[in-house]
Amino acid sequence: MRGQEFLSRLENEIIVGDGAMGTMICARGVPWNACLEAANIEHPELVKAIHLEYVAAGSGLIETNTFGANRNRLKAAGYDGQARDINAAAVRLAREVVPESVFLGGSMGPFGRADLDAGDEPTDLDKAAAFREQAEVLLEEGVDLLLLETFSDADEIRLALSTVRSLSSDVPVFCQMAFSDAVRTTGRSAAVRGLLELEKLGAAAIGGNCGSGPAGIIHVVEELGHLTASRLTAQPNASYPQYVNGRLIYLSDPAYFAESAERLVEAGANFIGGCCGTTPGHIRLVAERLKGRAPAARMIRKMPPRKPARKPSGRRREPGRPAAPKIYSPLDRIGTTKVTLVELKPPRGMAMGAVRRAAALLKDAGVDAYSLVESSLAQVRMSPFAMAHLLQEEFGVAAVVHCTCRDRNLMGQQSELTGAAALGVRTILALTGDPASIGDMSESTSVYDTNSIGLIRLIANLNLGQNVSGNKVSGSSEFVIGAALDPNATRLAPAIRRLEKKIEAGAHFVMTQPIFDVERMKEMYEQTADLGVPVFLGVMPLVSYRNASFLHNEVPGIRIPVEVLKRMKEAPKEAAQEEGLAIAKEMVEESMSYAPGFYIMPQLEKYLVAAELVKYIGTLQGKSALTAAPA
Repeated sequence: MRGQEFLSRLENEIIVGDGAMGTMICARGVPWNACLEAANIEHPELVKAIHLEYVAAGSGLIETNTFGANRNRLKAAGYDGQARDINAAAVRLAREVVPESVFLGGSMGPFGRADLDAGDEPTDLDKAAAFREQAEVLLEEGVDLLLLETFSDADEIRLALSTVRSLSSDVPVFCQMAFSDAVRTTGRSAAVRGLLELEKLGAAAIGGNCGSGPAGIIHVVEELGHLTASRLTAQPNASYPQYVNGRLIYLSDPAYFAESAERLVEAGANFIGGCCGTTPGHIRLVAERLKGRAPAARMIRKMPPRKPARKPSGRRREPGRPAAPKIYSPLDRIGTTKVTLVELKPPRGMAMGAVRRAAALLKDAGVDAYSLVESSLAQVRMSPFAMAHLLQEEFGVAAVVHCTCRDRNLMGQQSELTGAAALGVRTILALTGDPASIGDMSESTSVYDTNSIGLIRLIANLNLGQNVSGNKVSGSSEFVIGAALDPNATRLAPAIRRLEKKIEAGAHFVMTQPIFDVERMKEMYEQTADLGVPVFLGVMPLVSYRNASFLHNEVPGIRIPVEVLKRMKEAPKEAAQEEGLAIAKEMVEESMSYAPGFYIMPQLEKYLVAAELVKYIGTLQGKSALTAAPA
């Protein structure tokens, strides 16, 4: 059996898979919103050519172009009743061009979103029928193994696995779930436990794909490598995607991807390929780097028991507590001080202890405002609007709330903003937002009724007592509206022109992505000098070379110069955080005569580092660390 031969080889060598199929199909001119699996019958030569490119790059396993080829997804795309034909064509195309020395895997993805207009939600029986139909065709056509991939629902992948196993006990089944970089796996992680359960249910290999760039899956494989002797798989995206003109763009460096593949081997992976955004160029470098490598030895430990749920503390607000002070906007301080804003990440659940301690630390350091992200990189966190109200009430420090277009339609957006105004939230940073599909709930959808420019207009209308349609509403808000700028864009001029549109729509101030290049900083301030609004410079203290490399290669909008990466790489491990802080201080010094203030983004929630930088800025301008808020 070819499948069993594949498993035997995985015990002794690292096998490299292929990369993205959809990315390559779209790069050849097929519209991004088309049914990519239909290319098997509509563009067969294109599919075969892509398979051949991956074989030439060094792939030891090629996947069929069938990820979304179950009956539910095909019906939604207008190919109702064609599941068998499309899946059969996919296997036959691959068999025509893939040499005998390369294995063939049948790709199967999640059931897909329900057609709510058609009636009731699909049952498990409906899903099982779709999985069974697709798997039957793939097996009949002779794939060597099946890959269940990009599942985010543990129950659904268990259902898919049991369905497939009922058809054949001989063909290996790989199970891969989608993870984001937010997954800092521990022995208590539900995600890791879910994968280990799949191993018990008969999965021949377990692991992760899609979701994020390599860093997120490295965390998963590292944890799994200590908990199981099972074969481990990893097929990360090239990077986090950037949402540009309705398309997802991946800006990963193939060399970084190959370097990450080595880390995956060290963590315990047996099979490594690529997902969204990866190309034959990525796979070629991985294959060259991993040629002849054997799987790493593992130190297996027991999984610790689940931590018991904490009981509510029952704490109540103290009677007679004084009323919260009037909250100012950080713009109120421009001209009298270099304004400092520090990014705070709301908690992933409801426990606010760590955030409150960070807020107190930053207040003592003299921060002018907290900057609260809204589920950045599409990773679910507490509402920044609610958190802003709570922090402002407790600490008397202004909050800049990031508001995205991703999660609410226009009606919901207006409802959220009017509620924020009632809670005393004054300062809003309007953002388009990262697409929901890249985060830790891949089945969630993005709304995008508008973009950041439209959102700015909506907020500006609320300040005039009007809704988005121009109709009057009761009362008016007093929002101070912020806009974002990516100064690291390859061409700065188009980014500035877009910023001008945001200012025309009603933006009052600008916050930039972090800048590490002094010359680019100066160029940005020269080109924004006549815009008439303050531009807060993004400053990000790096904490390690690995952190810097991840940011540069995987996070949209961040570009780190070679010399800065070199400094971080050459810094001793124990001194890397200090080196990152030193680089941030140098950028602050260079920009003191340009920037009206600074937007500090601490990495890995290193708020002590951010507090030190706030104090340093105060020292540079002779500002007291305890400057009082204006009355």
